[in-house]
Amino acid sequence: METPWEELVDDGFIGLIGPMHTRVNCGTREFGLVCQTKHRNLRGVVQGGLIVAFADRALGSLALETTLTENMSTVQLNMSFVMPLRVGDFLIARPRVVRRTASLVFADTDLTADDHMIATATGVFKILARTPSAARRIEVLDNIGIPCR
Repeated sequence: METPWEELVDDGFIGLIGPMHTRVNCGTREFGLVCQTKHRNLRGVVQGGLIVAFADRALGSLALETTLTENMSTVQLNMSFVMPLRVGDFLIARPRVVRRTASLVFADTDLTADDHMIATATGVFKILARTPSAARRIEVLDNIGIPCR
């Protein structure tokens, strides 16, 4: 039995192009996006930039999840487009981490709709300094005289 999709809450850029959805199905993290009219280009198919942004978020989210870090940056993202994506299609990414070093995560994914290959993506993500805990931030701010909110 397939696991139901859950909406990812994001009030930033992804919130503007989404909503994106996620689930863990048969042990694999999946990301999904319903392609809407707002995603089409002048040819009437889904804009390639949307697919790139979706792939970047899916790959980066899995990289964050597997490293248990709070801060990461995309260093490199490669896309190969195979066929057009249409308005109404449900785009799915099933990213996987290929390799991890102390400071980098290498990941890839196929992007599919209705079991058709739409694109492939590979990404390299830099693990940045871990964000200090809230308690530590308050302590640091108190020590330098900045009022905490």
